Amino acid sequence: MKLYPFGLKHKGYNNVINGTHHPYGYNGKEENEELGLNTLDYGARNYQADLGRWFGIDGMAEKYLSNSPYHYANNNPILNFDVDGNYFVNFRSLFTAMTFQQNSRQQMEKNNKSIEQLQGLIDGGNLSEKAVANLNGLIGGLEGANSELQSSIDEVSTLMGSSQGYNIEDAGAFASSGHTTYNFNTGVVNIKAPLGNGFGLLGHEIHHAYQFDQGITSLSDGSPIQKSKLIGVDLADEWNAYKRQNAIEPGTSYDTYNELNNDTSSPYANHPRTPKSVSEHALIQKILKSNGTKAQKAKWLNQESSRKNQAFRINGKTYDGKN
Repeated sequence: MKLYPFGLKHKGYNNVINGTHHPYGYNGKEENEELGLNTLDYGARNYQADLGRWFGIDGMAEKYLSNSPYHYANNNPILNFDVDGNYFVNFRSLFTAMTFQQNSRQQMEKNNKSIEQLQGLIDGGNLSEKAVANLNGLIGGLEGANSELQSSIDEVSTLMGSSQGYNIEDAGAFASSGHTTYNFNTGVVNIKAPLGNGFGLLGHEIHHAYQFDQGITSLSDGSPIQKSKLIGVDLADEWNAYKRQNAIEPGTSYDTYNELNNDTSSPYANHPRTPKSVSEHALIQKILKSNGTKAQKAKWLNQESSRKNQAFRINGKTYDGKN
């Protein structure tokens, strides 16, 4: 099927159907053909490809003040992909996420071959008990890495299907670190890492995005946050991200939790040592356990987000002072 960038079908040679009727068209969205509507169902809104505009107003219009509330993919469907009528992502970001998953699968295949070779040495016999123990230790390490790699694949899939928007950005070839932040203007989480030198740092930052998505930690806009104001942020969040990074790209500086814990010069020195999720934070718990209505609790959670300059998610909903 030939389509224009905004989804309108080319006329004259698109009317031959081979096989059964397939009601899914542009971007895999279902076509509403009843009553001659000719719209596409994105979930949150219906889209009119002949106009390149939405049938309904943008529910997140306050986050895109420079655009019409009816705009599609920031008026650039070549560069951007609208997920469900609520937010759009950059196509390069989507491609990077899929490439990251493929890289993790390839690394797992390499690990499996190494495991087979090591197991072959053990099965061949004529080895001392110490040698067998060492080989089993190597096998265990590779199996642990594979578990982390599979989790990284699954977590990217979770982020792709989330109601929260995520965007991957290249930090540049000379960057030595990455960061994951929340854009309070657009409501999108920005995952930034150097993409030209392996996938380790990207895996680290994607894990932080997953922690945010699942309500394990909060995110700021990148501004420093006082320890007393941190919501759900703790040292375990960083250790688990470094663990993921090591599985994807062995040799990360922090090899043990104690090493990370004892580095007083690290940027994580002010992080609380006791692991706590967002919902386990004292003030958040107080709100969740209050007798307020659902709307009141949402208002209070958003107020807390504004006061602490941190966005967070609870039960699949994002609170950023606006939502």
